[in-house]
Amino acid sequence: MGGAWGNLTGGVFGLFTNWLKRISAEQNKRVYDLIFPFFMIWIIPPLIILALAGNYIVDGLVIFIVLRLNKIKIKKAHWGLLTKMWAMGLLVDVVGMIALLLTVGDGPNAYTIWNDAVTAIGFVLVVLVCGLIIGWANYTHSKKYISDRRVNRAIGISMGILTAPWTFLIPTTWVY
Repeated sequence: MGGAWGNLTGGVFGLFTNWLKRISAEQNKRVYDLIFPFFMIWIIPPLIILALAGNYIVDGLVIFIVLRLNKIKIKKAHWGLLTKMWAMGLLVDVVGMIALLLTVGDGPNAYTIWNDAVTAIGFVLVVLVCGLIIGWANYTHSKKYISDRRVNRAIGISMGILTAPWTFLIPTTWVY
């Protein structure tokens, strides 16, 4: 990449990676939900690979931790569950992103969502609806792999809460 585009993407990517290193080094915290910043993919297209891989890892951790906490031995079939849940979560996130683009578009509130109450409520509602859909889908599909309804509910609730597209609530002005 060269020219202005290369300077923009290199600068933004450098700021992002330095910020992540600083958080990890100074505060010894892990940044889980910053793995799916769809709003950054048009700025830095190679981030799609990182976003997909990171999403798969986070989804896998959530599902396998729920299974372990419920003393269910992880089988080869659970990888099929993980892959389906991952794909469904991505689809729901993309639909949520499209809903935000159709409602907010490229207006001034698309970049500073917390400056306007109506926009902020709209963004929060989209994230909550996406989380509910992800939770319901995970609950429904986990029934095919796990017969215990309590575990199905735990998977649905955990995935709905932990893998909702929380990064939609990060104002784009914080990134560039």
